[in-house]
Amino acid sequence: MTTFPILTPADLASIPVRQFLLYRHGLATPDLVRDERGVPRIATRCECCDAVCSSSMLRLTLDEQHARTLTHLCHSMGLQDYLREAKRMSNLLMRRHTLQEAMEILGDPTARAELLAPTRH
Repeated sequence: MTTFPILTPADLASIPVRQFLLYRHGLATPDLVRDERGVPRIATRCECCDAVCSSSMLRLTLDEQHARTLTHLCHSMGLQDYLREAKRMSNLLMRRHTLQEAMEILGDPTARAELLAPTRH
């Protein structure tokens, strides 16, 4: 009998959060392609890209900025249903931990689950 691992929301949300933190700290860059004028554009457009801005002058800078957002990462990875969890996870990690600690937490399934556990007041 074949067993399949069950992925929790914390496991799925950690995928774009890891990439977002790397972008945020300058350790990775988004996939951008240059158009015929040499302007960097988002390589893989998604449903949130069209809502950014329609102005051509503003669009030149917004494509690169938008490619670095957690919203775009979730949409481009097909994880838009986990955007709320990803935002909560990234906020907690950025406020309370260094990048090294955050990467260790994202690598540990138990620590990931504790990040999204309901808080007790």
